[in-house]
Amino acid sequence: MRVVNTSTLELKDTAVSEYAILSHVWGQSEVTFQEMLGDPIKRPPSLTMKSGYRKIKNACAQALRDGFEHIWIDTCCIDKISSAELSEAINSMYLWYRDSTVCYAYLGDAFETSKWFERGWTLQELIAPQMLCFMITNGILSEKVFVTIQNLSDNGDYIAEKMSWASERVTTRIEDTVYCLMGIFGIHMPILYGQKENAFYRLQREIINSSDDQTIFAWGVNQSGYSIFSGLLASSPRNFRGCAKVRRTNTLNQFFKPDLSPYTITNIGMRIQLPLMSLPSKVTVAILDATLDGNIIGISLAKGSKPNDPEWWMREDRYKLPQGNDVLSRAKNRTIYVKETHESRQEPLARWKQLSHMIGIKIRPSCREHGYSVYDIYPPHRFRIQDWKGNKPKESIYLEYNNGDCPFGMIAFNHPTRKGSGFVVRFGLDVDNHCSADIVLEKEIGQVEGSFAHRFCLDINMDMPPGT
Repeated sequence: MRVVNTSTLELKDTAVSEYAILSHVWGQSEVTFQEMLGDPIKRPPSLTMKSGYRKIKNACAQALRDGFEHIWIDTCCIDKISSAELSEAINSMYLWYRDSTVCYAYLGDAFETSKWFERGWTLQELIAPQMLCFMITNGILSEKVFVTIQNLSDNGDYIAEKMSWASERVTTRIEDTVYCLMGIFGIHMPILYGQKENAFYRLQREIINSSDDQTIFAWGVNQSGYSIFSGLLASSPRNFRGCAKVRRTNTLNQFFKPDLSPYTITNIGMRIQLPLMSLPSKVTVAILDATLDGNIIGISLAKGSKPNDPEWWMREDRYKLPQGNDVLSRAKNRTIYVKETHESRQEPLARWKQLSHMIGIKIRPSCREHGYSVYDIYPPHRFRIQDWKGNKPKESIYLEYNNGDCPFGMIAFNHPTRKGSGFVVRFGLDVDNHCSADIVLEKEIGQVEGSFAHRFCLDINMDMPPGT
């Protein structure tokens, strides 16, 4: 292990039992391994006047006052010219921070607004050490605050929860959002820059090789955005925003007693065993062994385009289902294949960019006769009410999509005198351009549950506008 002597500021390659370690956000004038070589006394002013060198000097002075002979600093203790050494260091960094006696977190000149709390690499530097010393500006002793950090990675029992810690953090390079998480999940893998988002898929594959925690598939469940036709794996830690309270239940093991077959990545997608449930709208929901705020988490699956493979699917959307055996009793355990994210997004989106689509909704007379009327629509800027296909404006609505827009919409109906009797109709197109719809009663908004006996209000037809 290469360290800096706190008395002489000399680099040493030696085994040490006790050492301090520095956590900081890299600036523009950091000192490299090559610049720290040689006699410290002979270092030129062009080096010693750098802000990065002053940071090293102040950290060494603080460590020396605290009784430490050695300190490890990432900017100058790693030869980043050597790809082999850089890969080994990144894979070992979490352990180095964990095994340090104290970690000095250099926050610059402001505690509350420091970028240290926003960067991806400093997440493991917050979690791994047993003791942190937050230092302001020049590391003045009177300005530091000692805190003992309980090992958060031991408390974070669920993959989605750990991913949520990184969901708001940023890195300069896309791949570093992945590599800064390896130690938190106990993963070791080669460091390859240039992969961009594919590096996160690689990390998730490594995680599921050693864990059957299905919260890794629960991303996006608490977000308002809509994700069309993806795989089971997320494209970024950002997809796990709002997942800090996602929990594993082990309910499925007790209810279905599956054969514990491992998840397998194949050339046609991930092979996985999940309970599937069909909704009245012919939407198929896969139930995960995960909950959020007491609700079972499910994901909507769209049938793939392989005609000879009835078990080939794509992930379409995510739902929060009510807790209880009633949901599980309607599901059947099946082994399916779910196409990978980075592959499955290409075909459907390419088709959407080439076409304009229109979904026409005819409001049947029985809906108006029962006193129901439209009081809200989403997304509002894509709905138009006009005379269309022989229907009067008050009797029809259509929704038009262009250039890859997500093909779904919602219409809310209410009754002027019957409080609580409203409902929302969610409708759209699946991967094969087939129309589908589902009705959610007002008391069940936010859930996808219940057998809706009265589907009296809509007659959905699809047509293409002239000239498209």
